Amino acid sequence: MSRTGTGITVRTSHGSVSAARVIIATGYATIGRIGFEGRYDYGAVGTSVILASRLSSAAKADEILISQRVMAAVEDHVEVEQEAVLELKGFSSAMTAHAVRRVSEPQPT
Repeated sequence: MSRTGTGITVRTSHGSVSAARVIIATGYATIGRIGFEGRYDYGAVGTSVILASRLSSAAKADEILISQRVMAAVEDHVEVEQEAVLELKGFSSAMTAHAVRRVSEPQPT
């Protein structure tokens, strides 16, 4: 996996190149074993999981999208190119997403 100017490129073991999308959303989620003995799986459920899934569907190839909540936490450390207001399935109001273009280098303390 390598970082390009606009996103991330993944090289598979077969040598092919495919575009990747990176989505970062934060919030509460329930994570763990779901089901019953003999038939269970591990998974995550919650609003932040749904938001990440919906943003992933809205993202372009080689794009890194972050939610508004993540942007508020990292705004001093990232450079974003655009702000998109998206109508996402399962959300009553529009959600704001930011396309990350650059991450600043950490400053020594």
